[in-house]
Amino acid sequence: MKTFLAIFTFLFFVQTNPYSKWDKKDLEKANTGKDISYLTDEERRVITLINLARINPTLFATTILENYIDSMSYKGSSYVNTLKKDLMGLKPMPALQFSKDLFDIAEKHAVDMGNTGKVGHEKFKERYAAIAKKYMMNAENCHYGSDKAIKIVMALLIDEGKGDSPHRKNMLNKDLTVIGIAIRSHKAKTWNCVQSFAGKEKEK
Repeated sequence: MKTFLAIFTFLFFVQTNPYSKWDKKDLEKANTGKDISYLTDEERRVITLINLARINPTLFATTILENYIDSMSYKGSSYVNTLKKDLMGLKPMPALQFSKDLFDIAEKHAVDMGNTGKVGHEKFKERYAAIAKKYMMNAENCHYGSDKAIKIVMALLIDEGKGDSPHRKNMLNKDLTVIGIAIRSHKAKTWNCVQSFAGKEKEK
């Protein structure tokens, strides 16, 4: 209960309250990591923010995104413009559900990268081999430098300088249905966040 209240407080009192126009039920629906005791508050917030962008893309664009870019002077970026366009053109999609399988993969990679100081998706196929038999598809996002959910999610959604915005596409892909998330320290970048995604489970 305390964890839920902490996240709820975070959502309603960040900066100029970009969450005031959101329905309480949607905020709760987005918080699919709320009952996972081993997630940190920031890890739960990452899941919540991604899910808000999926549940109501248009409202996300006009509230949370607008509030963030105003505070970060991002208005002149072509990547912000394409993100706005993408969000405004998207239909609502289901929230990503938490997966222990994916959390284990995300945590191990975040710890390994943190300890070695490396970046990227090293040995992706090898790391996802076991669950590739279980899920229809897999994807992964990595972020470096911050342990704050709002900065992590916005950086990956804006995807500045990343060509066709692969991180954004992963988070807003309706065919991806589950997520695992881990934020761990990084010897070269201070922090790294790994987001692991998968699609529907394969029929047995």
